[in-house]
Amino acid sequence: MKSISIDEIKPGMAFSRDVFIEEDSLLAPAKMPIKERDLDRARGWGITEVQTDGVEYRADSEVKSSVSGNGHGPDTEKIRSHYNTTVINLLTLFTAFEAKKKTEGKSYTNLLDVVFPLILKDPEAWLNYALEAKRDVNNPAQNAVNTMIYCMAIAEKTTFSDKEKLDLAMAALLHDIGMLKIPDSIKRKNGKLTNDELVKMKTHTILTYRFITSELGFEDALGRIALLHHERWDGKGYPRQLAKKQIPLAARILSVADAFEAMIKDTPYRDSMIGYTAVRQILNDNSRRFDADIIKVFIKSMGIYPVGSYVILNDGAVGVVSKIHANAPLRPVIRVLMTGKGEKVQNMNVNLLEHSESFIARPFNPKEIKKKG
Repeated sequence: MKSISIDEIKPGMAFSRDVFIEEDSLLAPAKMPIKERDLDRARGWGITEVQTDGVEYRADSEVKSSVSGNGHGPDTEKIRSHYNTTVINLLTLFTAFEAKKKTEGKSYTNLLDVVFPLILKDPEAWLNYALEAKRDVNNPAQNAVNTMIYCMAIAEKTTFSDKEKLDLAMAALLHDIGMLKIPDSIKRKNGKLTNDELVKMKTHTILTYRFITSELGFEDALGRIALLHHERWDGKGYPRQLAKKQIPLAARILSVADAFEAMIKDTPYRDSMIGYTAVRQILNDNSRRFDADIIKVFIKSMGIYPVGSYVILNDGAVGVVSKIHANAPLRPVIRVLMTGKGEKVQNMNVNLLEHSESFIARPFNPKEIKKKG
């Protein structure tokens, strides 16, 4: 690492890589503006130099317009069109499966052939759209498409080949199709399942695996991703009680993506969890259900405050997260909806990487406001 005189560093400067004191104590994360109090503290310790592998970084050189669910821009419209078409076509196939009509693997392959290259080209934009898209409570196809998009956002930060990503995408689309064979009396039960009902519920992964491999004729490795997405890192999952790296990496990714979607989707008996709460719950897993390494990658993709999360800034302004910075998950871009004085605004964005004096005070669920009103 190169050394830089602390006198050359001004408050608000940032570097493309982490900045250290004496090469092992972190002064500031990559791309995070260095605060005056950080410099004062370092000088108080007698520090005259800091070390980094990076170069000076300006946040506005990287920030690009992000896709959100607000309908602005041609890219958003293109994604909206393909997203809706994929959900509709997948729901048609799910309906055929539920009605015991025979479908071919080619029907699913053709569907994915259209949308998969588009997602690979810009997974962040698709992730943003999926997080802000209006949700249909009783649409398993939309849940599947969202889960697939989350998986691709995570897989982008792995060493997966395009073929491995494609298998994961298909497994994500189909991972819960076996649930369509489980009676509604069990799936929609508002209360604790009996042991017999729980056993019946858990068969959905096996039903899914058989459909993928036997009826659709896809490879066993693809089927196993769906089969094993309810296995747990601690070995207490199902159907095979596999533990740690006995579970295929793709299944571990699908496990996190599926859990996140389950937490934020609406159901008849539980309000959706806001994105922040869902992320915190996954972060607090402590290697029980999930692979900690996958969670780290997940957070880089999703942020602590996922896109679409409503937040209140320290000055009282209300806004919604519109873009994540992978290396600074606590400093996203906020689309401000209302100033701290209660004035409604439009087309106002605050990049918290550029405004070190601003920060998120707390998230909130907009449903709370509706209930109070």
